[in-house]
Amino acid sequence: MANTAEKSSSPLNALLDVWVDDHLGLRQVGVLEQWSEAGHAFQNTVAFYYLDGLTDADAISITMPIRRAPYQPRVAGLSGNLPPIFDQNIPEGALRDYLIRRYLKVIDNMGDFDLLRLAGNRSIGRVRVVPHGEQPVAGTPEAPPLSYVLANPDAQAPLKASARDFPYLAINEYLCLYAAQMSGLPTAKVQLSDDGQVLAITRFDRDAKGALLGFEDMACLSALTAQDKYKGSYEDMVRTLSLMIEPAQRHEALAQVFKSIALSCVVGNGDAHLKNFGLLYADPTQAAQVAPAYDICCTVAYLREDQMALSLNRSKRFPNRASLTRFGRTACRLSHKEVSAILADIATGVESAAVELAYYRDQFPEFDVRAGEAMHTAWTSHMRMVLGLARTYTLPESLTAVGSHLDLEME
Repeated sequence: MANTAEKSSSPLNALLDVWVDDHLGLRQVGVLEQWSEAGHAFQNTVAFYYLDGLTDADAISITMPIRRAPYQPRVAGLSGNLPPIFDQNIPEGALRDYLIRRYLKVIDNMGDFDLLRLAGNRSIGRVRVVPHGEQPVAGTPEAPPLSYVLANPDAQAPLKASARDFPYLAINEYLCLYAAQMSGLPTAKVQLSDDGQVLAITRFDRDAKGALLGFEDMACLSALTAQDKYKGSYEDMVRTLSLMIEPAQRHEALAQVFKSIALSCVVGNGDAHLKNFGLLYADPTQAAQVAPAYDICCTVAYLREDQMALSLNRSKRFPNRASLTRFGRTACRLSHKEVSAILADIATGVESAAVELAYYRDQFPEFDVRAGEAMHTAWTSHMRMVLGLARTYTLPESLTAVGSHLDLEME
């Protein structure tokens, strides 16, 4: 039945209550306010205010410590005017389009503040946003069994699904994340549906006891919004990340980030932007760690001339081995031996995933035609260029051949 509620604009003054839910429990910490600019129907101003009596552990972001003054973005309008910690959890892509269509009859001129009102209680991380006066339920809603979700199209809205412009994206991403896992990179757990159309990703924002962890992507930590996720360089990102990691854990963290960036180069992922890297922490007073790898796919399979999302060594072209090594040595502060070992791990991981790729090309002929063959071509080309393998190098077709003819420099 169609929704017959009267269509209306957002209130002139709108309030959302902001809570955090972590190992210290569920508690309200602030209020997010939006008000309309006088005489400008499409200009809204947003400000976040902390409540009184909070501790440092109650901060909603590493970059937003407790203070009396409000946090107010300088960008006005219906979108892009939220503080980064809220902006990072605004739905994007198909889910954003779905919510706008779903509530078009009841919310006029829907902007990011309205989307946050709708989705802020189910976001990744420890921050919860609800309509003023409401209280979120502690923890996360119980999900239906994964087997049901993968088999039921109506339950697949929050999952990674193949799109018309990127056919069989779910298989593509599954294989790239498998390559990451086989490279020894901490990787989000995923499961692919039997028809190859849906990829379920297990949430990684929980500790060993099930308490929610704080999560902030690198756009948020760089004081940028989703609109700026392609801005800057990997060198900039690494510098920002270094400031957020304690010195004792910094070397390991930078090695993990280097491996993730290098893997994206080898698998032809031109979408490794700022929102696809992040940090996890128990609360802002605790040590942060690099989040596992997630959201990696071979974009070159669809866009043959695609480039990297951010620049590396002042270029967005996928690097050769010398350029990638220079980045690892100078920006990530790794030794030549450490860089070589990481690239060797990636070579083995991609070769292992190539065997899986061959299986899915055989099982799904349409995937092979629309993406699989192009992935094979891209991986072969990038193994030669990025890792410096011989021009005659070919991907293995069986597990017994993995690593048998790699010619990587090891010191």
